[in-house]
Amino acid sequence: MSEEQKKSNKERNIKYYEQHPELKNHLSNKAKEIWNKLSEEEKQRRIDKFNSTKIGNQYVKGKHWELSEETKNKHKKPKSEQHCQNISKGLKGKRIGENNPSYGTIWITNDIETKKIKKEDIDNFLSLGYYKGRI
Repeated sequence: MSEEQKKSNKERNIKYYEQHPELKNHLSNKAKEIWNKLSEEEKQRRIDKFNSTKIGNQYVKGKHWELSEETKNKHKKPKSEQHCQNISKGLKGKRIGENNPSYGTIWITNDIETKKIKKEDIDNFLSLGYYKGRI
């Protein structure tokens, strides 16, 4: 799908849900209904798939890379009080408002998957059955 088609679909969805706001809650309730109808095994399979990484055709749980011994040792070293103060001074005021990495984002979920998205994309996800919040 081209960027132009995506933009057109987004605009169409926004207009549709502006005309039918009652459907937003219906969709999130529908996702809950679907989740509740799944067997415990299927729920666990989906949770495991979400919490794993796809390598080739298989989903693998856990950490899939190792730090070098040098890096591990570097992280173990205790920081001096002066070093901690220097880090604190350097970061003070740098992550406020628009400089905060989470600025302009929001957490959404459909009870199966949780995502952090830009606030401007919320209408697209609401139309897909997501709602605001985290599991």
